[in-house]
Amino acid sequence: MGAITSIIFGTIFQNLLGRKLRKSYESPEQEDAFKFKFKRDWLLIIIFDGICLGFWMVLGSGLVILGFGVIPAFGFSFLLIKSTAFFMWSQINKVFLQLQEGGSEALKLD
Repeated sequence: MGAITSIIFGTIFQNLLGRKLRKSYESPEQEDAFKFKFKRDWLLIIIFDGICLGFWMVLGSGLVILGFGVIPAFGFSFLLIKSTAFFMWSQINKVFLQLQEGGSEALKLD
């Protein structure tokens, strides 16, 4: 269930992120064109949390199968997933800022 949840929410997240990027390129002069605002992009944040929920279920279930208790397994999984999610969200913001400053050429690795 967790893997299916992550795949479904991941597909939705990809589509929403692509739509936001297209809108940002269409009107780059807007103040929040390449930035994420909680009040405006709340759907994107909820979908991202859905991906995290799916990964949490997969990781926690895997640890339970390996013999850990339910509470320690899902507690450790929660801490690991939330810290990873924070890192990923900050990286997504940095990529969007790079796109704003230098366009898609800013992301090319030479």
